[in-house]
Amino acid sequence: MSERLRGDGRVFKGAEFVADIGYEIQITSRYKTTRTINSVTRVLLGRDIRLRISPTNVIVRLLGERLTLHLDSRRLDFVVMSPTGECAASGDLYASCRLQSLGMPRRHQSFLSFGWS
Repeated sequence: MSERLRGDGRVFKGAEFVADIGYEIQITSRYKTTRTINSVTRVLLGRDIRLRISPTNVIVRLLGERLTLHLDSRRLDFVVMSPTGECAASGDLYASCRLQSLGMPRRHQSFLSFGWS
């Protein structure tokens, strides 16, 4: 099963604001199903996260740098891999410990999907 998040977020390098950007995150969860006589259990094996951003001149100059995308109350660390906006996530989404007034996106959408486009 896949989940896709799209919206506008804020990019930071450490505590320094870099740019407002559009993003698309594809999260694919991998499960293992085990069966017993009485039940069926699904165990999460892992999640693959793909990130694309709408690159800006400021972001393109930071190719290879570790950055953080601020979504709603979540964050995603990533590295910009190409000037076209392909990125490599540096782990999973995580909750922010900061005040929610910092780094709030203007728009955020989430929906389930079964393909990457």
